[in-house]
Amino acid sequence: MSVSGLTGGVGAGKSTVTSIAEKLGATVVSADELGHAVYESGTSEHAAVVEAFGSCAQNPDGSINRTALGEIVFADASQLRRLTDIVWPGIRARALEAITEFRIQRPNGVFMLDAALLLEAKWDELVDQVWVVTASEDERVLRTMQRDGVDRNKVSQRMQSQMSEKDRLDAADVILRNDGDIDELHHNVARELMRLGFN
Repeated sequence: MSVSGLTGGVGAGKSTVTSIAEKLGATVVSADELGHAVYESGTSEHAAVVEAFGSCAQNPDGSINRTALGEIVFADASQLRRLTDIVWPGIRARALEAITEFRIQRPNGVFMLDAALLLEAKWDELVDQVWVVTASEDERVLRTMQRDGVDRNKVSQRMQSQMSEKDRLDAADVILRNDGDIDELHHNVARELMRLGFN
């Protein structure tokens, strides 16, 4: 069994890579989905977020308003650290649980943890290799503006809150270029899965 961690900057195309990998038979777990579980009412993390950020981070029904919370933390590095100190340990625990279960159920399979913050959160310690998907900055900005309906300044703010592209690429075992040729990207993902002995 092989466990890969997939990461990349905003707009790089992680969802495109995971879609290809899943179609080829890999099992993908999203750290973002694990994060949703962490934020659910009744968890210790939910209570801690409400205590730390107050009602401005909640919807009327008491659930966490992740959009509002994002506006707060992306504008202030100290607030971002405050949030990650609360939620990262819970996401890590859930990721490790998913990996452990997969090792038992599919000992010859390929597991991919999709996590934008894989390296910043040190979740790469849970995986056998790090895959980084990358694209030109202009391409990433345009994709994010179109996908999220935000302006260039908002995208730049998000990029600045993340690890630099150089540091991300320096940590990569596998680099996947995603500048628009989907057939080439599909070929490269398939090649890397085959290299892991998965077909």
